[in-house]
Amino acid sequence: MTTLKLEIPIIPPSENKIRVIRVIKGRAAGIAYKKEAIDFKKAFNDIIRNTYMADIQRLLSTHTPTSIYSVDIIIHFPKEELVNKGWPNTTTYYKKIDIGNRRKLLEDCLSEALTIDDSVFFALNMTKLISEEQKLIIIVEQYDDATLFGDK
Repeated sequence: MTTLKLEIPIIPPSENKIRVIRVIKGRAAGIAYKKEAIDFKKAFNDIIRNTYMADIQRLLSTHTPTSIYSVDIIIHFPKEELVNKGWPNTTTYYKKIDIGNRRKLLEDCLSEALTIDDSVFFALNMTKLISEEQKLIIIVEQYDDATLFGDK
């Protein structure tokens, strides 16, 4: 099993804010990323290119046609982004920030950075943490197709 750990000092925008329906000649022509998502992808790719290329090459050197991957995504949010400022005079202690709304853009960025189609990401785990600073940690583990599920 090969493991890759990425630590990125930015977090992705919510999926609620990253897509727009394209209109060509008055007709819907598909969905595209908005500027915020495009900017995140560019920043993500710049960090990967400048920091992690050797680590990615090590992972890719063991990639085979039957390789599958598990991906752990840990998003660290500053406390003020997760906790309602007026608590206990608010309905809930935590703000309504759905961690799952960050998944697809991250999978697309990771797939592009690794040059591996995200269809081989067989397991995905997401964790939201309160931290001093925002950051994103991605841990990718490579498996032979049988070993992920314990088959020999």
